[in-house]
Amino acid sequence: FFKQKTAYDIRLSLVGSEMCIRDSFGTDDTRDGHHRPSAVHEFRLLVVLETFRVGAQAERVETVIAGDGAVAPVRETSAQALGAALLPLSPAAVASVVSCSLTLLSRPEWEVRHSALLGLKYILAAKSELAVDLLPAALPAATKALVDSDDDVRGAAAESLLPAAEYLPTHPQFNELLSSLWGLLNELDDLSPSAVPVMKLIAKLYALESTRQKSSIELSEVVPRLWPFAAHPIGSVRLAVWQTVCRLLAVEPNSSTQLWVQEACAPAMRHAFQDALLDTDTASAEAACEAWTALLRTVPIAIIEATFTVHGGKWCDLATTVVNSCGEGTHIFVSTPPSVKGEIRAVAKDWPATTAGRIRGLDCLARLAAELGAQNRTGSVGRMEQHIVTMLTGAKATARLAGAHFLTAWLRVVPPLSLIHI
Repeated sequence: FFKQKTAYDIRLSLVGSEMCIRDSFGTDDTRDGHHRPSAVHEFRLLVVLETFRVGAQAERVETVIAGDGAVAPVRETSAQALGAALLPLSPAAVASVVSCSLTLLSRPEWEVRHSALLGLKYILAAKSELAVDLLPAALPAATKALVDSDDDVRGAAAESLLPAAEYLPTHPQFNELLSSLWGLLNELDDLSPSAVPVMKLIAKLYALESTRQKSSIELSEVVPRLWPFAAHPIGSVRLAVWQTVCRLLAVEPNSSTQLWVQEACAPAMRHAFQDALLDTDTASAEAACEAWTALLRTVPIAIIEATFTVHGGKWCDLATTVVNSCGEGTHIFVSTPPSVKGEIRAVAKDWPATTAGRIRGLDCLARLAAELGAQNRTGSVGRMEQHIVTMLTGAKATARLAGAHFLTAWLRVVPPLSLIHI
């Protein structure tokens, strides 16, 4: 392949790349010629990243159907090889390769910009010990790529920063990065390949305590942008939503007094119960259960009680859905971003009920009932008991079965001294 390339096939932006990489080695490094062939290999890999675009459009169509972002096998493999080839190189040589890669972001072809970010991802993964030194050049370039006109490029920009996520809060432009990530959530729709890496990066960043310390983002403004993605068609996106919610509730000081926590209670509980009950992805459903528990532990009981008063009946009705049937459409909660231009589907309406999902959902209701009882909310406890009686005396066997499990789960989690009041 390389022998067939002529000088005219090599883009002007990379004409000096081999020389730059070679010259970045010190005299001692190159005296024995040990590293010189490596410089040539990196140059050739950079050429592949820039010039190989055969079948890119077909790959893009296939990828959109798969839903996980642009997958270009040749460029992906070349980027992996580039990262591996950098392992024995000096920091100066690695920095030169990064500089050459970032020059590709100025190219008009989306495939080239996408390739540059693939290369950056594997460089940061392979040379993680140099992340702090590489981020001053890499982070501003990746942040700028988050507002690229091509959605695949935006997704690659978010993905390129995942290997270095733990170092990002130390960078002066960290808040600009966070602002760009949250801003993207207002624009992404169900067909946006960048939804997966963007949500993964947000979840990974908010798993860091340093993010809370460095962030200047007002959570009450941005947290509502998560809810449309709680019913996203891709399970990993839904999982990232609940991971982010759990981390926000865990690391935020005095969470119960925070405005965003109180405002988020109703939509968070509605989506969490719905996902725990109906989500077809087990990992995402279990994460929704964890978020439900975190909400019960964090949100003031008066707000939880008000949410239950309004929506508790619908939750109990959903829990009685027959296996392999979809939930009642009027009971399914859908959140739509105000500025999205694409399609947002209520995929939760298409999720079939399962026995495992029903058990998860009823366990969530049992924990809610136990918390209401522990806080002496007798009126709400009485309404919960009435819901159980309605289920146990219902015409459908599924409803009676659900009521029996609900009561059993409640008795299992309620403190022993409280049993006399039930």
